[in-house]
Amino acid sequence: MHPALSIAELVDIVCEKLKEPEGDNRFGFQGTLASLAVTSRAFQEPALDALWSSHCGIHNIIKCLPSHLWETQPDTHILTFFTRFSVHIIGSIEAEDWTIALSYARRIKHLFMGPPLGTRFPDVAVFETVFSSLPSSQRLCPNLRFLDWGVEAETHLEYMNLFLSPRVKGICITISHFDIPIPSNLALQSVDTLRVLCPNAGNSEAYILCRSACDLIKQLDRIERLWVPNLDGETLQHLSGLPSLMVLNLDYGKVPFLSSGEAPLRPGFSALRKAHFSRALPDFIVNFLKLQSSGHAITEFLISIVPTHFEEAQSLWTLFAAMNTHIPCTSLKKIVVSMAEDRWLEWSYSMSVADGNINDLIPLFSFRNLVTVHLTLPFVAQIEDAMAMDMAVSWPKLRELVLMEPSVPRHRILRQRPPPRTTLNALLAFATHCRDLERLALQVDGSIAILAPTDGHFPEPQFTLRKFKVGSSPIGSSNVDSVAEFLGLLFPGLKSIQFAGDGFGLGTREVARTTQASWKMVQKKLREGKHVWARIGWKMIPAARATEARWKRSCCGPRGSVCEHRLASC
Repeated sequence: MHPALSIAELVDIVCEKLKEPEGDNRFGFQGTLASLAVTSRAFQEPALDALWSSHCGIHNIIKCLPSHLWETQPDTHILTFFTRFSVHIIGSIEAEDWTIALSYARRIKHLFMGPPLGTRFPDVAVFETVFSSLPSSQRLCPNLRFLDWGVEAETHLEYMNLFLSPRVKGICITISHFDIPIPSNLALQSVDTLRVLCPNAGNSEAYILCRSACDLIKQLDRIERLWVPNLDGETLQHLSGLPSLMVLNLDYGKVPFLSSGEAPLRPGFSALRKAHFSRALPDFIVNFLKLQSSGHAITEFLISIVPTHFEEAQSLWTLFAAMNTHIPCTSLKKIVVSMAEDRWLEWSYSMSVADGNINDLIPLFSFRNLVTVHLTLPFVAQIEDAMAMDMAVSWPKLRELVLMEPSVPRHRILRQRPPPRTTLNALLAFATHCRDLERLALQVDGSIAILAPTDGHFPEPQFTLRKFKVGSSPIGSSNVDSVAEFLGLLFPGLKSIQFAGDGFGLGTREVARTTQASWKMVQKKLREGKHVWARIGWKMIPAARATEARWKRSCCGPRGSVCEHRLASC
């Protein structure tokens, strides 16, 4: 036996691992767990717990009743490529009939109520019969922790309270029709995670849904994680005073009835750690940041902005400066900033716009503890080597850096674009300062000759980088060998080069195909390049360490940050 684990603990670990299959076997774990429960006495209870812990619908629970009480019927009114069945109760259920069914139902921790594969949402008559026949003071799923409720009709929401108990901590309401109001009498006082989703709703149709969701949210006092299409000012003010709210996710684009003027007047959100705003107006985000309590520590900030004017797209300085001012520099670990495609695609590329936007990123350099940075903005391709080096110096803890332009419609893919201003020489800084970087997405100009460091020494190799996404970066066919050797010297662990197959901005399809073939050749040479370090790599490590020390002294100011000097100069 393992010296630190008992047999029961080992059995639990095996069952948990079986619940996490990968690849094509992602559904095979159910048969494996069922076999363990049948064939092994030691595994019986843990395997049954794992098998029933996450469940779709209550049809399997009903099938645990005596067979003469239920039947399955095909849904002839639903046209699909496979036969769908619904469960119907055909007999009178007595209290003793629930013994076996409840022994399995008590194991359910996560219940998805909706149309799973081959079934449909239970009829109202099934709900009424099931819950009227349960033994007194007995719940169908007494140990339920999370309820995922996919609504097909307004009447289904009335039965949600039958599953809610003080043990339920999370609930997700997914509404397929935007005109279904959410009742305000749901027993959600013990819930700390609430998701209200309506994927099929448009801007105007979702108004009823958001209004009824706001009425429900204003009754919650202990909510910790909230996902909603949008909020009105009164509801946002209620949330700002809650000491428990840690995650807030708003899709501003669903219903733009919340303006910046409706925001709460007093500072709040003292416990907020993760904020995600989809398709939000820049002025709303700025005003939201101004309302944060002093000393709060947001660790993740994800925003998709919708500029209302062309001038707002030209300058994001106000937004990033507000983040610099109102978010502690040591707290932020992840930042994702993108521009909503439906607005940004209306504007054309111009060098003047790109030049005006590059310095807007400087306020972000003060967040020294960033681990993940995603910037999907129109001007990132025009970042020069000096700016890229400042990023590497300012964000030494990076594990993932994505600097890419938004996607574009097909009729503009092959429009000629200026090449990116970032060259492969900028990677020297990332290899030197970002020692934990694992994924890099950066458009570089691979057609420009690579310049060796002025002192003749390469930085010490960075072994953690595995994936490098180059987008539609140009590269000359004659540069393939030098680029492959350069990348192999800096990042010996790099084996994946991802090139955008659309070839956006390269001019013609022939150029796009040639460029893609060149990057594939670079990737092939990297995967086969075992000779690089044998020839010159290891000889440079001692000198590279001295070079790195000199580089840090020359790049960093008295307080050790390039961004402080650049921010002051701007």
